[in-house]
Amino acid sequence: MDALDLRRARLIAHDWGGHAAFLAALQAPERVSHLLAVKRRAPVAAPAATAPQLWRFWPTAFSSTHGLGGWCLAPGLV
Repeated sequence: MDALDLRRARLIAHDWGGHAAFLAALQAPERVSHLLAVKRRAPVAAPAATAPQLWRFWPTAFSSTHGLGGWCLAPGLV
């Protein structure tokens, strides 16, 4: 945002980018007017409250398991 000379912005993020966007909004709330994070749980959400929705995040857990995601996408390359 500094490089683009933006004082304040709306952020839209997906998956792991959502985590970075949440951190940016938490660290500098005055610079983020809106935040839309798709396929990402808020880092401040209570685990018990979000547990029923964890099934929605299975692709993230699957692809981030060391070797598993790459093996399924390109067997023999990992």
